[in-house]
Order: sequence, then C-alpha cells, then structure tokens
Amino acid sequence: MEFEVINHRAGLLKTQRKGDLLIQTANPPDSSWAYIHKLMVMGRASLELRIPYFWGHDDFELHVESGLSSLVSPEDELPPESLWDWLGEALDEATASALLALPAGQYLIVRSPLSPHELTGLSIGSDWVETGRHVARLLSYQPDFSEFDHIPIDYQAYIIGAEPHESPPGHGPMIGLSFEHYAARRSSFGSFFLPVSHETPGTGGHGELLLMLPMTGPLVIDLMPSFTASQPDWPEAALSYACDLLTGDEPRARRPKKRRRKG
Repeated sequence: MEFEVINHRAGLLKTQRKGDLLIQTANPPDSSWAYIHKLMVMGRASLELRIPYFWGHDDFELHVESGLSSLVSPEDELPPESLWDWLGEALDEATASALLALPAGQYLIVRSPLSPHELTGLSIGSDWVETGRHVARLLSYQPDFSEFDHIPIDYQAYIIGAEPHESPPGHGPMIGLSFEHYAARRSSFGSFFLPVSHETPGTGGHGELLLMLPMTGPLVIDLMPSFTASQPDWPEAALSYACDLLTGDEPRARRPKKRRRKG
C-alpha cells in the first residue's frame, strides 16, 4: 500500500491487497434486470443495485442489506506512515479498517468539508429512486451545457447509510462505489459512499468526511457496460472534477466557451 499527498485535502492511495470488499455482477436470464450488482463485505451482501433493461421505462432498484461496521482491521498490518502523517488524529480504528478493506486498485482519498443533505431518495440513470431516511446527497454538479465549448462532466455523490429509518453519519470514514454512465451519458459520473462507523448518526455532526473514491479496480462500475470493452476506470478529467467538488472547490477542469471577437 502506497500513499501520495496531492494537497492538504486530497491524496492518492494505491493498494494491491485482496481486501474484504467485492462486487458481484449478474446478468440473469429471463429477467427484467439487465444487471444486478452486489457489494459483498466479507462474503455477505451489503448493498444491491438493480439496473433495468429499459432506462426511463423500468425503474432502478437499490437495496441496502447491511452496513460496513463489521470490517475488522488486521492486527499485523497498518496503513503507510505517509498516510498516518497526512491524516494525523483522523486515523482511528474505523479509518484503518476501511483503508485495509479496500481491494486492489487506486483510490482518491479526500478530507471533505461538505455537509450532506438528507433526502428520501436519489437520482440515478433517468430515474428518481425512493429510499428511506438513510440517503443523503453530498453534491450534485450539473453544469449548463450551453456555457461550454465541449461536453462538460456532471457528477453526483450520495451517502448511503445502513439503517432505513436513520440518517447517515455526517462525518467519518466512508468507502465509495464509483459509477460511469451514471445519467446515461459518457460524461456523467456518480458515487455512493458507505459509512464505516455508525456511532455518530445524523447530518449535523462536527468534523469532516474522509471519502475513499475508487479510481480503478473492482469498486468502479459501468452502468452501461455494453459501451465499455474492459474494466472501467475513471478518466483523468472526471477525477479532477470529483476531487475539486468533493473538497468544496470549483472544478479546475471547467472551460467555458470562448467569446468571439466582434468586427
């Protein structure tokens, strides 16, 4: 496991560990579902996302089976010292457990000052999926396409708690799932962040969010895999947008249209 500091709010983590998390994807025959994605935590289903064949006609479904509080940090291994130094007092047992549970890949680690907003559902594909109180929106960036000379990236991020009748924590370590083609466009991306600890519920907590955003590896999911020939990876532009937005900044990759000179 290696960690490289980008700035005081973001860093890049690379790991080759097997980890405790796995995505199982099924394409069931004779079913109304094109794909069913399950997040497995130590062999047990934690979250299930069902993708319909016909977006806009059939509904997406999201089911939360359990949380990530069962993660246990290995006694014989610790995150790299550079990560300890960067996090300081934020590296507690829950954070160490989350970092060591990540499967092989690259992750953007973000200390986010954002405050989640409690909802009763989330936007995915072309649908609004009703859920319980355990969903909170972290951000929704949907730029005005008319202001750009290229197709801009839109990005949505949600926190998905484990208890349907309780608000998710508003701070602490959270493991992410990354999505491509999130809103049925190549330039649309999304993230679900799952809290590791459930000791501090509610969206009004003090402190900061520690977000672990997958860039490569099994926790990156393409919602329209027929458009992707290989394992999906987030492009650099999408990561730049996400990094800026999650740290509370305006995306540096934003390029408005150039004004034409008169005359």
